[in-house]
Amino acid sequence: MCGMTKKEFLHSTLADIQERLEKYKREKEYEMKLMEYQSWIHGIFNRAAIVSSFNKRAKYPENPLETEQPVDISKLSPDELADLQIKELQKLDLSARAALGVDKKQDG
Repeated sequence: MCGMTKKEFLHSTLADIQERLEKYKREKEYEMKLMEYQSWIHGIFNRAAIVSSFNKRAKYPENPLETEQPVDISKLSPDELADLQIKELQKLDLSARAALGVDKKQDG
């Protein structure tokens, strides 16, 4: 029950319960965003693996998601996180195009 024992619930005011519910809701939303981000990372890794398995020129990288400096995503705003995700997708897209020998101009 949103992180409260029965005793805490029975001895709380309505304001206390609402505050706890809001905190619980924020925690669950954060967990969902974190799971969504992790799923996105898995998708990127799978894409890199698939490209390397279907193209002889593409090498399976040791760590395709390694960046120059680790990024603490908990300190990023939603807009900053979205920008980071877009940049990483663009990097992967460029590396996949290079491995496949696809010229960006061909997509039009």
